[in-house]
Amino acid sequence: MFRYTILQFYDAEKGSPNFFKLFSEFESQIPSQLRKRFIPPNEMRCELPLKSKSPELEAAKKRAEELGLEKTHAYEAVYYTKKEQDSALFYMPQFPEPMELAGDSLREFGTEYQGACEHCHQFGKPVGDVLVDRKYLKKTSIGTFLSSYFGASYIVSEEVRALIEENSFTGVSFEQEVKDYKGRETGKFYALTVRNKLPPLSPEASVIQRNQNSCGHSYLYCESDLMYERVKLENACDFNITSEWFFYRGPYLVISNRVKQAFQENKIKVYWYVPVLLI
Repeated sequence: MFRYTILQFYDAEKGSPNFFKLFSEFESQIPSQLRKRFIPPNEMRCELPLKSKSPELEAAKKRAEELGLEKTHAYEAVYYTKKEQDSALFYMPQFPEPMELAGDSLREFGTEYQGACEHCHQFGKPVGDVLVDRKYLKKTSIGTFLSSYFGASYIVSEEVRALIEENSFTGVSFEQEVKDYKGRETGKFYALTVRNKLPPLSPEASVIQRNQNSCGHSYLYCESDLMYERVKLENACDFNITSEWFFYRGPYLVISNRVKQAFQENKIKVYWYVPVLLI
C-alpha cells in the first residue's frame, strides 16, 4: 500500500504541447503499479500520478509552473494490493447511477425535500415517497439517484432490502417507498435511510471549500480517498454516512467489509469499492 497524488491538467479550449513535455520528463517516475491505470496525455489533458510527499512530486509541480501549466486538480489516492483491497474494514461503494446520462433528478419527478437551505439548497432530505420514472428501476437492484444540490438517494430493490435485513446489518432502515411518479405499477423499491453519521474526516484527507454562498455555506469537494483516524471508526456501523456534505452528492456512503462480502456473494451489481484509509 502506498499513497499517490494525481496531478491533473486540462485545457479544453486550446490545449498545450507542454502536456507531452511534462509527462515525458516524469514518466519514468510513475510507480510501476500505476502505469497501466492512466492513459498518456493528449493536447487537451494530462494526468501524472506520482508518490505523495515525494521529491519527484515536488519537482513535477515546479516543472509544471516553469512550463506555464496550471494544475486543475491534485487528487490523492491510495494504491492497494489485491489482498489489502479485499481485507479493508470499510469502503466507499460506487453504485450504478441510472439517471446519470439523462441528467434527470428526483426533484423533477416530484420528490419533496425538507430542511434544505433556501439559498444553496444543500442539506435537504426527502420526505414522503421518493418519486421517479419507473424506467430507471427496471434493471436496478441498488442505485444512486441524484437530485441536484439536494444530494443523493440510495434506492434498493425488495431483494436487496431482504438481504440487508437477513444479515442484520446496522445503521440503516427503510422508511420510504420508491414509486413511479405517474402512479404506474412497478416492483417494490425502497430508499435507504442511513442512520449512523461518522466523525469528521482526518485532516490528512483533502477537503476543499469553494464558492461560499450568501447564506455562509460553501460547496465541499473531496480531492482524496476518504481517510479517518482508526480509533474514530471503532463504533462505526455497517452502513454510515460522512458528516461532511459534498457538492451535488451530499454525504458519502461508507459500508463495512461485511456488506461488501454479502453484495459480492449475492452478485449485487456495484461498480467498485474504494477502501477507506484508516490512519
